[in-house]
Amino acid sequence: METGAEGKKKRVLSGMRPTGRLHIGHYFGALQNWVRLQNEVLPSSEVAGSSSPLATRHSPLPAYECFYFIADWHALTSDYADTSGVAENTLQIMIDYLAAGLDPAKSVLFSSIGCPGACGVAFAPVHGDAAGLARARANL
Repeated sequence: METGAEGKKKRVLSGMRPTGRLHIGHYFGALQNWVRLQNEVLPSSEVAGSSSPLATRHSPLPAYECFYFIADWHALTSDYADTSGVAENTLQIMIDYLAAGLDPAKSVLFSSIGCPGACGVAFAPVHGDAAGLARARANL
């Protein structure tokens, strides 16, 4: 149940494929905006009327619920023959996310491989080769 300022929060979901190390284009194209969104807070006038225990004068409520992921399932669509680099690239991208300023206390950071049920259902109709993706995932 959402009330007051909590009801005004929007959700952000975005991710990147781990096909290699991140570069300056990733930062200016996405990460810089992700950090801005995770740090944006509701105006104090909206927080003042909130019944949320999180709303205090010193601790404003975030404007967005942010979910950022590493799309390692998506990497399997191009790297399915050789998945040897996907795990290392996933780790390196998570390190880059943190270095760019994404904060696990403010945003949910996760790997799409960690939710195979949801992601697998989405891939089967689009890519058709669910068995091939399952074999590629088993090789990670």
